Amino acid sequence: MISAVGCRYLAGVFLPIIPDLAHAPVLVLLRIAVLFSCTSALSLSAFANGGGSTANSDTEADGQVQTLDAVQLEDAIRIDGNLEEALYDGPSSSVQFTQIAPQPGAPSKHATRVWIAYDESAVYVAAKLYDHPDSILTQISSRDNTGNADWFGVSLSPYRDGLNATNFVVTAAGGQVDGIFTGSQRSTDIHRGDRSWDAVWSSASAKTEDGWNVEMRIPFSMLRFPKGATQYWDINFERSIARSNERSFWNPVDPAIDGSASQMGRLRGLRGMEPGLRLQLTPFVAASASGATDPVNSPVLPTGSSIQGGASVGMDLKYGINEAFTLDMTLVPDFSNARSDDQILNLGPNEQRFGESRTFFVEGTELFEKGGWFY
Repeated sequence: MISAVGCRYLAGVFLPIIPDLAHAPVLVLLRIAVLFSCTSALSLSAFANGGGSTANSDTEADGQVQTLDAVQLEDAIRIDGNLEEALYDGPSSSVQFTQIAPQPGAPSKHATRVWIAYDESAVYVAAKLYDHPDSILTQISSRDNTGNADWFGVSLSPYRDGLNATNFVVTAAGGQVDGIFTGSQRSTDIHRGDRSWDAVWSSASAKTEDGWNVEMRIPFSMLRFPKGATQYWDINFERSIARSNERSFWNPVDPAIDGSASQMGRLRGLRGMEPGLRLQLTPFVAASASGATDPVNSPVLPTGSSIQGGASVGMDLKYGINEAFTLDMTLVPDFSNARSDDQILNLGPNEQRFGESRTFFVEGTELFEKGGWFY
């Protein structure tokens, strides 16, 4: 953990003070080395927390923990929200979820059925959410924002460490929310965690005469899981009904306990899975122009003006070496696509603090949100 903090501090100090780093080949290699060191240290921390040899074995006593068997697909599934394939004629999970709000421990007022399946490249999640069709809220919102809409989500923890999980949510309007959260984050807040992480996955929702449906396809390349002929994952499903502020889980979650990653159910039956190629390329092109006009000699026409322009091309690369290491590389770094800070008139005695919005500096920070050791 200390080495990871040191690497991230080094990156935060070393990278911004060398604006022309990309123009020196040796310094480019230094930048790549810093990025690789930071990512490797963070990955090692995550692996130490969740990558042990027994983390994926199904040896613990489940007690009252919900269990679900995944189905290996023989025919392709079309992600359209209609639930017309043969898979949905088979058995599903229990139709009763348990509330976390507003009445923790009480049964959900509306039934929910869930299915989970997989093939050689992805895991599929589907749900039928019973409700009155006219009462379902479907406000359209931006990515990673549920808005004022009903939604359904799944959380996956392949390493079963009780600390880290990946979350995928689909709203009744078809919006997507995804992110990574840790055990230190409250179970009652879907918007906590690293929402800057955007995976590439498919989803669809559709209203029906007895509620609404959800379908998801999550590629294995978007997930990290250990090698093994048979996989046992932690999993939980979550539903929100906006009009009544009801939140419920498939496996019950106690709101008095910080984090829901330690309160998940069990997914069994995953066999013969291989992680896909984890490769992400983000190219960019930036252009700039500046000029100055002499208002005395040329008050109307810019005959006395001078214009200077420039352009740069670069690329960010993220490559998954294995389930524990990820290589981050950047050529001609550019943060112009990051969101600018809002202009705020501060008349109070305290300084205004702006959050970091550059992906490199916020990715992986959830690994340090444990026990309040870091800030």
